[in-house]
Amino acid sequence: MAIEVGQGFNTPELSLGEWEIGRDLKIDHIIRLVTSDGEEWVRIKNKEAVPWQTKTDSTWAIATATTRDITSINDYFESSRSTLYYLGFGVYSDVEIDVIIRMTGTTGEVGGIKQNPTAKFNPTTAPYMNPRFVIKSYGKYAIPSFKLENNTKQTAQLVKLSYMGWKFGIEPCEKPNDGRYTTISLRHIGEVGKA
Repeated sequence: MAIEVGQGFNTPELSLGEWEIGRDLKIDHIIRLVTSDGEEWVRIKNKEAVPWQTKTDSTWAIATATTRDITSINDYFESSRSTLYYLGFGVYSDVEIDVIIRMTGTTGEVGGIKQNPTAKFNPTTAPYMNPRFVIKSYGKYAIPSFKLENNTKQTAQLVKLSYMGWKFGIEPCEKPNDGRYTTISLRHIGEVGKA
């Protein structure tokens, strides 16, 4: 089943960027994964749509000037070396809290800041119904962990995270001789519309 951009949430007008890369990858396509240790070559064995999902929990209510790890969502994003998740990510909260995403195993660029393995997102920068960032998760190289941070003067009673995209089954392969492959960096959280 093909997933068209816009199914599940509104995506902005896009140039070829992070979202389109995931959308356009097909079975047998070869990917050059750029990791903190160098690069790996993999072939796509299968592709599954991850339909629009939302995660929330009553324990995510967060008082002012506090932080909270949200491990209940961390577990979902832990992938193996035979799986690559490629997901658009959005945030909703009743006050403007931050969701801090730390990419375990990354030393590169996260959220556009070089040499920073963490990035902050909130309902303005990553709208719940219109995700602007792509999270990738693969093996030991890119495992996102999530933390809530409330720097407002109000308690956040309701926090929701949304995501949708693709789950790829992958296997190691050799670099193609014909030069036909797609490069995906696991060193950053990509912005929709920007590669």
